[in-house]
Amino acid sequence: MISRFFFILALSSLYPNHSYAAHCYKSFLNQDLIFEPDFSKWSNDELIKQTKINYHFLTQVPYSYPDQYRIVENRIIISGLPGKENSLNVRELLASEISGQVFRFYLTKEELKKTLQTNRLVAHQQAYCEGPYYYEDMTGILLTLPQASKDEAAYIRPEYTDWIDVTLDVNLSMFKVGKNSFLVPGATATQPWLINEIKRGASTPGAQKNELLIKKMNTIGWSAMEIPILSTVASSIGSAPKPLEMETKVAPQYIGQPLFKMQRDYIGEEKRVGKEKVVYFSETERQKYKINCNSEGQIIDSEGNIFSSLNASTPSLGSLLPDGSLMLARDQNTPEGLIQHSSFNSGQPVLTAFEFLVNNEGHLLIATDASGHYLPSKQSVFLAIDLLRKMGCKLDGFHFQTHL
Repeated sequence: MISRFFFILALSSLYPNHSYAAHCYKSFLNQDLIFEPDFSKWSNDELIKQTKINYHFLTQVPYSYPDQYRIVENRIIISGLPGKENSLNVRELLASEISGQVFRFYLTKEELKKTLQTNRLVAHQQAYCEGPYYYEDMTGILLTLPQASKDEAAYIRPEYTDWIDVTLDVNLSMFKVGKNSFLVPGATATQPWLINEIKRGASTPGAQKNELLIKKMNTIGWSAMEIPILSTVASSIGSAPKPLEMETKVAPQYIGQPLFKMQRDYIGEEKRVGKEKVVYFSETERQKYKINCNSEGQIIDSEGNIFSSLNASTPSLGSLLPDGSLMLARDQNTPEGLIQHSSFNSGQPVLTAFEFLVNNEGHLLIATDASGHYLPSKQSVFLAIDLLRKMGCKLDGFHFQTHL
């Protein structure tokens, strides 16, 4: 009885302006009421306070792994939050970590349209998963970061083709659940038929298995959790951005060579705003980055100056385009945005992409197959090296490094 008293007292103190805490408590004790708030009608402050209730509840759910987990269809179903011994190392974010941070939320085309209208994110019908591990209580708003690979967020389903980048209120309760994965705890949308089944099952013999579910859902709600957006930084603007459908012209000497396509995670990067925007070059702009070699075997830029990247502030990027143009960029930062490997051919396929170092004498010292945009093969980088040799560049001190 004492523990129950402190539990309701804790919920009431977190949410003093509503009787939902008392309502929830009565519900899971009597199992005759279902907490079904319409979150769309709640104020932003109410939604933020609800995340604190959800956080409190989730930290109280017993962690089932490794002693009491279940295996369903080759998935390890885990209750509660991972403990410190788990590699996820779940922790609550500080307000200073939320302030100004841009988070990315993946969703469907229709969900994006609604989100832009309501200025709120709505939880999906899923829980967080990591490989074979499925954390059934870790539901709510699942977020990642714009710079993170889509593959890093294991909870993203194929139908979530669109995205929106947002900043959020610092008063939200939010967990960091992975390197680039975050969770604002809350309910997913529960189907009406399931609610009816649980209501009916709660009053039948052997219904103990429903008690924890009813307790959880009566606390965090049976309708999908919503949170307010502080500001929208960027989005895929109503439809998932598609690669430009351009005919790839391949120089005769490279016909038959494999072309590397840009990874889908980077589609739409040229539409971002601020520091995250990636510059895509026009045909005219591209000419500035074409290089050649002079009679002394030195790499020169488009104006005939000796090229060097020794004092570059970022890793220097290069790419060999299908038309045989060899492009080098000393720095990635420009007033217009970031230069990435995709900049040189506007997101279209390339023969190779690489990082490099050229000394002050215009001689190539190092090249590496590092490119997250294209994931080129080691062999493809040597197409660019071979072209430099044919141009007459000196390669005496050059060596290749494999990117790990």
